[in-house]
This record gives sequence, structure tokens and C-alpha cells, in this order.
Amino acid sequence: ELRLELSRRLPAAGLAAVHAVGSSWLVRGGAMASRHDRLGPGTRWLLGLERPGYNTTLAATLEGNTRGFRSLGEGAASVPVRVQAGAQASWAGKWGRFGLAVAYQEPWNDKAVSTYSFNYGTTVRGNWQLNTYFTRAFGRSDGYTVGAMLVIPLDRHTNTSTSVQVQNERTEFYSSATHSPPGATGWAWRALAAHQRE
Repeated sequence: ELRLELSRRLPAAGLAAVHAVGSSWLVRGGAMASRHDRLGPGTRWLLGLERPGYNTTLAATLEGNTRGFRSLGEGAASVPVRVQAGAQASWAGKWGRFGLAVAYQEPWNDKAVSTYSFNYGTTVRGNWQLNTYFTRAFGRSDGYTVGAMLVIPLDRHTNTSTSVQVQNERTEFYSSATHSPPGATGWAWRALAAHQRE
């Protein structure tokens, strides 16, 4: 993949590639360079490893930016992240799908933050979809989020969705019903109720 961005104040160019290793793994990498008329030159690089699959999925990425790198649409005030890394894995089994994820960000001008999350999804009562999640953050934004969502199809074109989320002792509740038209034309509607409590 070749990438070229041109503007009066910010030209940038990049190169990226994806390669299959064996029958299960994908390796990706890329690099980009820019020259801002006020900030000067900058670079960005990215490395990734992925093992896609229906029952088991694994993925990891690592990215770095110099302080002066900007791509098209990014202003001089939006300082990029110095280093960020992420990894995730999911497993599907008899009792549903389990997922784990970790992420780390180290900005140029702020404290680093790391997050750890767990999610679980399963099908109940034939076709109801239940998803639960928990996320914990450490660093400059210390806190947690826990929540659950239940999606219930009423028929082929109508379903309801209800979710509850607690974030640092702040509770949010959403419930909605959505109807889509049976064909290319017709009536569609959506109703939503929400409640937030500090």
C-alpha cells in the first residue's frame, strides 16, 4: 500500500504491507513521514500481528510517533501519542464468546495510561443476545466501567435493546426499540428512553 498526502502546509507519504505467515498468521507493518511547515519533519511507524479465526482470534499492534508527525487533517496543536500498544484475544465455546484486551498509551506531554478489559457474549432463549463487559484504566485517567446489554428480536424487522453501565459510580441506563421497513421502501421508527444518575 502506498499513501501520498499533499497540502500547501503538510506533505506526507507512507508505505505499508501485509504478509501471510503460514496458514494462520498475518504480519503487517508500515511507516510514514511528514513535513509540517511549522513543526518540521516527523515520522510514524506501525507493527502488527494477527491470527484471525472463528473460534479463536489473537491480535497485537505497536505504534510510535515522533512529536512533529502530522497527517492530513491533524492540526499543529494535536500532539500524537508517543507510543501505543494493544493486544486482544477472544475464544468462542459452548458457553459463549470470551474476550480479553490490554492497551497502553504514552503521550508526549502527559502521563501514560493503561487499560484492561474483559467481555463476554452469549445467546440466551434461542435468539436473545447478551453482552457484558468490564474495563479498568490506570494512569492519568484512573477508573472503571462495567456494563451489560441485552438485544431481543421481536420479529424480523423489530428489536429492542437495553443496556446498563456504571462508570466510576455514575450509572447510565438506555432502552430502545427499532423497526426497519420490510423492503427498500416503507416506514421505520426508533424509540429511546435513557436515564443518567451521578
